[in-house]
Amino acid sequence: MSARTLIWTPMPTAEVQRRLHEVGVGPSALVPVPTGTVLLPPPSSALRQNLVIPDTARKLAGASLLVYWNDDAAVVVAFGSAFGRGWSFGASDAVVRLNAEVKRPGAVGRVFDRLVTVYTQRWRAQEKHRQAALAHLVKVLPQADEEQVAQRLADWETGGPRAVTGMLEALALPDVAKVADLAGEGRADLWLHQLPAPRALPRWYRWVFAVVLVGSAIAAVQAGLPGPLAAVVVLPLTIAWVTYVVRVARQPVKGKPINTALPVIPVTQGSAPTE
Repeated sequence: MSARTLIWTPMPTAEVQRRLHEVGVGPSALVPVPTGTVLLPPPSSALRQNLVIPDTARKLAGASLLVYWNDDAAVVVAFGSAFGRGWSFGASDAVVRLNAEVKRPGAVGRVFDRLVTVYTQRWRAQEKHRQAALAHLVKVLPQADEEQVAQRLADWETGGPRAVTGMLEALALPDVAKVADLAGEGRADLWLHQLPAPRALPRWYRWVFAVVLVGSAIAAVQAGLPGPLAAVVVLPLTIAWVTYVVRVARQPVKGKPINTALPVIPVTQGSAPTE
């Protein structure tokens, strides 16, 4: 099974759809569930493109959950503030492969991510880190069964769909666990492949920006400009670049009808989309 990603928010589906379309966040398929809404991003999207969805949902509803997994590993991240806190399941090498599949980093990024992942995997066996993760999850999702969540965190060696289902049920989100199971079976694939492809700037654009930014800073220093004036030179370039990147990323959503960029799909009913 290729890697799957889902995001959960306690917001009602109609409101999620409207608010995300207003700000241009997506694309994603929306699945109504009793506890809120599950969002399924397109398979062509990378994790960095999907992270804006749980962050936006967190800002709107106060909490959100990001889950991604494959046959061998899983990662669950709860967002209750600007910074989410997650927990991984499965062998270290399996988690590294999962992260590489969903993040799609470059060569340098792969090396860095492997080093960080291997280092942080040691924390899973330490009680203090499990307790910190437990406290965060229960704070973000107060309806969770604390004892069951603790058991799931301790069973970190078990990865894949089983870990996802167990953790979601422990978090009192059995409806989301059902969607995860169905998504893992490919029941949503037809809809997901019909979503607009997310847009991202080529990597060489980033290198060009980095060269221009560094070059501008060096030129400002060599010209003898004081710090505040140098910042006046560099800051507008940075703001213009970020604005352009955000505009490009949001175009596939804002430029499409709401039901094309953010369709509501009946995955849990087992239906198939009509032509």
